[in-house]
Amino acid sequence: MEVLFTGAILIEALTEYGKTIVEMFNSEDKTKGILQLITILIGLFLAFSFGWNVFALIGMAVNPIIGTAITGILMSRGSNWCFDFFKRIREPISTVG
Repeated sequence: MEVLFTGAILIEALTEYGKTIVEMFNSEDKTKGILQLITILIGLFLAFSFGWNVFALIGMAVNPIIGTAITGILMSRGSNWCFDFFKRIREPISTVG
């Protein structure tokens, strides 16, 4: 059940992130979209450099390359977002409202 819950949170987060990037590139000011992509690249660089994998931290077996890439993308969202993500996947399902 934890796998489904974590997957649902992850899919929602990545979908919203992708939607934000597309919206930024469809606007006249491309600066925000470019900065968003730069933060993704920095997150990926750091995750692969240090071998960070969010799935390994929560005990889920995932391909290490995929896990590290997703971790880098999630990290690029920022520390507040990452803290909320970890909090949500560690809470028991019954307490999530």
